[in-house]
Parts: sequence; structure tokens; C-alpha cells
Amino acid sequence: MLRRFIFGAAVLAGTAQIAVLTAGCGGDDGKRPRGAQDGPSSEREQEARQDLAKAQKAGTEEAFLLVIKRHEGTRASEAARVEIARLRAEGARAELGKGNRKKARELAVEAMRTGDPEVADQARTTLEQIDQSDARHAAKAVKEILGSAQGPEECGKALAAVSETLGEKPSALLVRNVRKETLQPLSGCLQGLLDGAKDQASFAAARKVVASPDAKNAVGADTWHGISTSFNDKTVAAMVAATKGDIQAGKWESAFATIKKWGESGAADQAQVEAASQGARDLITKDLIAHGNAGIGNAKAQAALAEVERGLKLFEGLNVAPELKAMHSWLQGWLECKRLGCTMTGKPQPVFTLGATPVLPLTTAQEGAAAEMLPNATRTWTLATGKGRALIAREDPADRLSWAGRFSVARGWVDAASLQKEDTTYWVPMGKALENVRVWLPSGHDDKLYLLGVVQSVADKDVTVKKLADNQPVTVKRDVLRSGNLAKGLKVLAFCTDQLNPTEARFEEIVVLSGVATAKVTCVGQDGADGKTLNEVLGSLRSKPEWLPPRKP
Repeated sequence: MLRRFIFGAAVLAGTAQIAVLTAGCGGDDGKRPRGAQDGPSSEREQEARQDLAKAQKAGTEEAFLLVIKRHEGTRASEAARVEIARLRAEGARAELGKGNRKKARELAVEAMRTGDPEVADQARTTLEQIDQSDARHAAKAVKEILGSAQGPEECGKALAAVSETLGEKPSALLVRNVRKETLQPLSGCLQGLLDGAKDQASFAAARKVVASPDAKNAVGADTWHGISTSFNDKTVAAMVAATKGDIQAGKWESAFATIKKWGESGAADQAQVEAASQGARDLITKDLIAHGNAGIGNAKAQAALAEVERGLKLFEGLNVAPELKAMHSWLQGWLECKRLGCTMTGKPQPVFTLGATPVLPLTTAQEGAAAEMLPNATRTWTLATGKGRALIAREDPADRLSWAGRFSVARGWVDAASLQKEDTTYWVPMGKALENVRVWLPSGHDDKLYLLGVVQSVADKDVTVKKLADNQPVTVKRDVLRSGNLAKGLKVLAFCTDQLNPTEARFEEIVVLSGVATAKVTCVGQDGADGKTLNEVLGSLRSKPEWLPPRKP
């Protein structure tokens, strides 16, 4: 056993010595000297440097492009790109020397794209020289074009020359230099077109130039906006002047046709056509309203109405003044009033509707669809009456004593019999007006109490009412009914102590709980003191006839 242990230890010791010797004789310990490169990569960089040297000797862009193509990703390929940029920067200077500014600019811009600061500075300097040269040539071109004449054609050519020089994305230096040399003559030319525009043809010729993209690019957005705004304002003023005579003569259609022609010819754009049309509309509307007011109440109304309808037809597509639409209704209302042979009331006094009252349109008092329905006891004022109809207002007409003044507040026509001088809040309506109205009616028991119901139908003096207590219909005579309008403070009977014996309470208000209308009441004790408040369903309320409003009418 001991011999086997000694033999194992000797084997382990020998193995360790062999490992040490192997490491000392060049074995890989996992570490590499700093800067060490594998063989293939070093060879690739060396080959690329050799090709770069050849390209530098050739000095052509094609040679450097070949280096980039063969050795992409190497340091030599990056150096080749810088050399190409340098060649283009030098080429830009050469082209500028030949007077080929466009080609020079293209080369300089391409040279600027390199990351090499020296080449970029060289290209930037060349671009500045190109900008200065472009500005001088643009100024010279403008001077030559505008030297002999400054009409629309010459002005357009000068603007186009400068716009072409600036291009789509000019440098700040180029813009500054070009505007310094050309802004004054170009602005003067545009202003001359504006001042010289006198008729439709000259406005069309001027607009073609002023509205062109070249004009805005050549003089700059701020200057162009000022000139364009002034020109547009003058265009509208010219169209107004051109149509004034026709409007005054009542030839409205001719005036609108003239405005349309200005747009079709290019003398005005859509915005100016709309502005001129609205101006013409306003002038005509002012006259129509004046003539309409003069026609209400006399024989001129029919002619005034025809003119208003003519104007409304002409204004289709435009925003029509509410006052003109109202005048149309007022004139129709007066003619309806004339048909009825109506007479104006004295100083209007408030009156009240009895029952739900349909209001017929102002334009016709004949039976038909109601324009609106006024609830019972609505406060109104009678403006005029005729053939059983009353022209009403919903607001106090005050001192409106003329027909025009009355119609300016008129709401429509109602049955004159439905109006009462007294407040009808607690009256029981008559006839069909009583349907769907809440009323008090006798309970039908010996208690002589009243309960609430809603009228379903009326047949002469017989009224069918659905009781709220059990939803059962009952037919009674109209003269036993009392108004079901519940006034605050009305005495009622409610179940204040138990569910069998109702006692006195005071109605406060209607409260809707879970979609159901209930009556909020205050219980009153035997000593007259207020007790608790309850929300009672309307069908459970009872009242005594002496507590209810007197029966009217």
C-alpha cells in the first residue's frame, strides 16, 4: 500500500516538471504582445498602402476610386477619400477661374462633405468666392434687363434670373450679397407693376408676375408678403370700383358677372373674388334692408319682397346676413297681416296663453304645422289682430310703434281666443288644449277629497282622466276639475304618520328620484308646527277642494 502511494506522487511530480519546461520553450500562455497583428490583416494594409502610393503618383480621381473599391475598410481607403475631396476642391478653384460658377459650386459642395478640416476650409473659401461672383453677375443681369423697360415681361425675367441664382437652398452669404445688389431694383419693379395696374388686363399681367414663385424667392418672403398684400388690397378696391355703378343702378347680376370675369382672367385670385363678392353683397344687403323697412306696413311691401328674394337667390353660396333673412320673413308676415285685415294694437300689454298653444309661422297664419308650442300660462304680448288671429311677441315690444318695429320682435300667429289678460297658471284649459294636462279631480269616494290625474281626451264637456294613483281612466265633467299646477305652499294630505291615515302637509317642490317625479312635502302637526319632510309619489297625494285654486274659467 505504501509503495503504491510513493509511485503515484512520483508520477504527479514528473508531470508538473514537463508542463514547466513546455511553457518555457514557447508554449502559448494565452497572452499576446501589445500591438501584435495577425498576418493576413497586416498584409492587406500593406498592399493598400502600396496601391495608395501608386494612386498619389497618378493624381487622378479614378485611381483613388480604385483604391477605395479594392481596399474598403482600410486606412488607405479613407486617405483616398480625402485625396478625392482635395482634387474636387482644387477643381472648384479651377472652374471658378474659367468662369464656370455652376460647375465650381458643385465641386466645392462635394469637397465640403469630407471630414478633413483642411479640405473643408479650402472648399468653403471657394464657395464664398463663388457666392460673391454669383451676386455680381445677378446684379449685372438685373441692371441689363431692367435698363430699357420695367414692364411685366422685363420684371418677370429679372426676377427669374435672380431666383435661378439663389436656387432652392442658398447660403446665407449668397442671399445677403444677392439681396444687397438686387432687392432695390426688383422691389421697385414690382411696385411699379402695382402702381401701373389700372384695369382688368393690367391687373392680370401684374398678378402673373407678383404671384410667381420666382418673385417670392428673389425678393424674400417678408418683402414679397408686403407687396403681395398691397396688390391684393388694390385688386379688391379696383373690383369694387368696377362694380359700383351697376350696384347703384340695381344691375346686381352684372356686378357679380364682372367680379367673376376678373377671377377667370387671372386679374384676381379666389380670395380677392370672394372679398369683392362679399363687399358687393354687403352693399346690396344694406339697400335691401332699407327698402324692406320702408315697405312694411304699406303697398311697397310686395315689390320690396321681390327684391329681397332676388338678392337671396343671387347670394347663394355666400354667407347671407341674418338681418336680410329676417327681413324676408317680416315682409311675408306683413303681407299675411294685410290678407287678414289685421290692425295694430295700442301699447302692447302682457297676456297669457290658456292651455298648450300652437304658434303658426310668421309667414302664414293659416292652419298647418306649428313653428313651436307654448305651454299654458306663457306670457306674451299682442302686436296685431285680425280674423281671429293674434300676432304675438315673447318679449316686451316697449315703444315699438311702427309696423317695422312690431315685426322685428314678432314670434308668429296664435288663436286670439287662447290669450287671456289674467295669469292662467292655475286655470283649467278648454277643449283640446286640456289634453295631457295634469289636473285635480274628485276621488270618487265619500271622503270628498281630490287626487291628481292627467287628461287623456276631451269630448265637449266630458273629460277622460287617467288617475295617477292607479293609472285607471275615469270620465268626469270639465267643471269639477281644478288645475294640477302645484304651487309651493299648497295644502295637501300625505302619509306623515302611517300608511293608512293621511294628515296635513305643505307642498314644497317636485323632486325626481330614479326617474320618477315625487312631491317633496313638509308635514304639519296638529298645533300647526312644521314636522318632518317626505318625498311622496304624486299619486298618493290628496287635497281638499277648499285648499285648491279656484276653478277658472
